[in-house]
Amino acid sequence: MPAVAPPDLDADVCVVGGGIAGLLAALRLARRGLDVVLLERALIAPAPRTALLAAGVTLWLGEGDARLSKEAARSTFDLSLEAMAGALALFDELGVERRGRGLLRVGAAHEVAILDAEDAARELLGLVELRRWAGEEIAATIASTRYVGGTYEPHAVLYETSALSAALMAAALAAGVRILELTPAVAADLAGVRKYVMTPSGRVRADHVVLCAGRGLAPVAPWLAGALGFEHWVRGGFAVRAARPDFSGLVAEPGRLGARFVPSDGELMFEAPTASAVHGEVPAAVTLRRRARAVYPELGRALAEYAGGFSLARARHGLPLIGEHRPGVWYAAGLGANPLANAALAAEAITGAIVERNGKIAELAPFAPRYAFGAAGRVAATTGFWWLRLRDGVAHLAAARASREAPAEPASPRQTPQAPRERARGRTKRPEARPAHPTAHGLPVHGTPTHGTPMHGGSVHGAPAHAATAHPAVPRLGGPHSHGTGSPHPVHAESDATMEPAFDAAQGAVRNPPRH
Repeated sequence: MPAVAPPDLDADVCVVGGGIAGLLAALRLARRGLDVVLLERALIAPAPRTALLAAGVTLWLGEGDARLSKEAARSTFDLSLEAMAGALALFDELGVERRGRGLLRVGAAHEVAILDAEDAARELLGLVELRRWAGEEIAATIASTRYVGGTYEPHAVLYETSALSAALMAAALAAGVRILELTPAVAADLAGVRKYVMTPSGRVRADHVVLCAGRGLAPVAPWLAGALGFEHWVRGGFAVRAARPDFSGLVAEPGRLGARFVPSDGELMFEAPTASAVHGEVPAAVTLRRRARAVYPELGRALAEYAGGFSLARARHGLPLIGEHRPGVWYAAGLGANPLANAALAAEAITGAIVERNGKIAELAPFAPRYAFGAAGRVAATTGFWWLRLRDGVAHLAAARASREAPAEPASPRQTPQAPRERARGRTKRPEARPAHPTAHGLPVHGTPTHGTPMHGGSVHGAPAHAATAHPAVPRLGGPHSHGTGSPHPVHAESDATMEPAFDAAQGAVRNPPRH
């Protein structure tokens, strides 16, 4: 049963919002010896979604760095990397299951410039460049021919949001956090040394207030609520086999229209942005099918096994809002396209500022709130979405037409009629072995699975190692590309035992990049 709020409470810190960011901040502060009260306007029961933990304030570094100076981009990436390493250690301590690993950034034919911008962003940050994947390699891995290039980030880790939230809530309660569900903040006085947050039954007095909510902030912090808009998404799952059994990562398209999906063995989990909120399972399933067919035309008229809509708070500049509004008033809202990593970054920065007064949060000053222009801003955002969608569709058709009209390349010696005779005489050269896939920050990767072998100790999402052959009734997308063998490029993964030492080395590699 949710705890009942007493008339008045005194605490060192009052956290408003029981999402991942609020729970992480409350847990870290309580473990540092502070008395923490957390207010949540609803029940803490997030819908099951895939959450990615990857370094950087955006999934695509090029999208965030375009708004920051070189020094600011480098310092925020360093902070994000440190926060990611700390979050990994915390989640492992709490026993939260890792549902997959890896981030595959992909681009269609008209998005090659975005892939180039991503390479430029990594060069700006002093990171070792990830090798570009060709379209054939991507098709062999995720069974889709839509994309012409991409890069693979092996250190990203996937979690399931409901399991993660439950583990954080249990740990926060064990650490002494007083969590009050169904207790909205209806007003606040944040001007004095001692802050007051009013609830329907009383008030909370605290030295610090941390604002982590996405909705319901207007009575407490209108300056923060006015800086937030909302992105609308649909998500669902299709009962198909869309990837090699040794790939369990997230695939991310670029830009505001970009979809994200996890083509795991046995289920295709798909998320895509929409222009407006979608209500109801059937409308969400229809919208999701239309978007997923752009990636997997083989879906035809198949509907998702489950579907629904959801909204994410988003700042006007697309970056997370993390900082200090005035002495003792902190905020972490609008966490954007990389919410789990930004929640970890916010908890790390705010805890350091309150407990240690280390000043790291000042490095996030470029993420200050900016007014989103209310209803006019929402109309402009919707109009901009449709304009981007139209422009993207035209660019995709133009790229497809150019590809069809391009002159065919001459056949390679291996494709000529003479090749069989040469093989018969033993003169055909064996293809050269591909080099090992470079990893994030130039680190070596250990524990590379063989083709057809699932990641993470022989299982994918808790399935046994023979799961690739355990679903004869589940359709497979992509034809021959979707088989677990014969891929031109193996997917590499690190064993869990080597993950944390690799991140310690990664932090050194970021701060002291190799000279080329």
